Amino acid sequence: MIKFGTGGWRGIMGKEFTFNALRLIVQAFANILKRNYKGEKVTIALDYDSRFFSNHYAYEAARLFTRNDIEVFFPSRDTPIPALSYKIVKNNLKGGMIITASNNPPLYNGVKLLSENGASLDENSLREIEVEIERIKENFSFVHKYPKESLIQHKDFEEAYLNYLNGEINLELIKTHTPKIVVDPLYGSSREYIDKFFINNDIFVETIHNFRDPYFGGSLPIINSNNLRELAVKVRETKSDVGIAIDLDGDRFGILDEKGRYIHPNIVIPLILDYLIKQRNVRGKIAKSIASSTLIDRIARKQGLEVIETPVGAKYISHLIVSGKVSFGVEQSAGFWFKPHLNEKDGIFGGLIITEILAFYKKPLSALIKELFKEYGKRASVERNYPMSKRNLDKYERFCHINKESIADRKVVMIKREDGIKFIFEDGSWALVRKSGNEPVIRFYTEAESKREALYLMRSITKEFYNE
Repeated sequence: MIKFGTGGWRGIMGKEFTFNALRLIVQAFANILKRNYKGEKVTIALDYDSRFFSNHYAYEAARLFTRNDIEVFFPSRDTPIPALSYKIVKNNLKGGMIITASNNPPLYNGVKLLSENGASLDENSLREIEVEIERIKENFSFVHKYPKESLIQHKDFEEAYLNYLNGEINLELIKTHTPKIVVDPLYGSSREYIDKFFINNDIFVETIHNFRDPYFGGSLPIINSNNLRELAVKVRETKSDVGIAIDLDGDRFGILDEKGRYIHPNIVIPLILDYLIKQRNVRGKIAKSIASSTLIDRIARKQGLEVIETPVGAKYISHLIVSGKVSFGVEQSAGFWFKPHLNEKDGIFGGLIITEILAFYKKPLSALIKELFKEYGKRASVERNYPMSKRNLDKYERFCHINKESIADRKVVMIKREDGIKFIFEDGSWALVRKSGNEPVIRFYTEAESKREALYLMRSITKEFYNE
């Protein structure tokens, strides 16, 4: 059964993710598009990442859309999600699809669907597609027919998006006080996007891993300290002010300071939010996932803004952004939303905003983080993943229903069960255990006022889990 998780549907190529599974999703999406826009011309944008065979999966999807009389904008090469989102909005298209498995290993692939607003489909829309897949799958028989090739419009996604970014970033400020920059697109679809943005604007940048490698240099296309070691070395060698990494499909980013130290998204994104509020006068409600830092709450409280907490998943926050209920969205996994920017996460924009912040304050990133902690209090985060074995899954189901007055030496003042189970402690620290929506793992998160305390909490919550 095809079930969409927090970031789309994914599976091992040739096993779960097959051409026929993809065709089922395409046909179900096509049926719903034709139903929703009955009597109208339907055009969508179709994209793919730099994984092995993604381009072939994408072209097969395009052919099936055309057999449903749906016109497809198709890029000349793999393209990051923000450029896809902008293409949809700029051209008033009816939606979009990207073939991507985001940060999963190379043997995986997947599908992510976007609405006419350029945002991830919300929970209700994804459930509608799942129901449609179940309705048609028994009688679905793929028979090759000649596709209407004229309905596949080969388009450039890059130029319009990069031109759009020119108006989203304070270029004059960056040119006046240019920080030294190193970028790492991690062999993904943002290569020749973020680096090209700087080059087009006569801003010097050094780049590593800016070529396609479906095996991601033998690692994973994920933003974490282990995967950014080469970037850290380059930052130190070149004595740069910042290292910027963009994940495989372009919706997340990672930041290293001037000493090559990885800065957790739970620190970087609050820093961005604080800057946008103070220097760009951003107002409005803030949405944050249940795994995001309490720094967001502290900033919002001091600035008189309201925070809405959601389960983990782009589909929850994108819905609030599109509906106009929030102006800023935060995920712990290095993604954020910002209106009036796109309705989707944009890792490229996130990296560019950091360069603007450095140019504005004219201080090292490490100093800015110290100032952030001085104003709002220090926070440190730790994350661990454990395999979703039958034993662990049984423990997880039981663990989500327990009641605890204390864990280790900390008093529990609140338990939340909207997404797994989250314990909030008397001193403001917290621990969360939840099942991933995209990968076969159970995720553990902790946050405290120091790394040492966060690690202590991680050991404590892990012990409680396995003793259950």
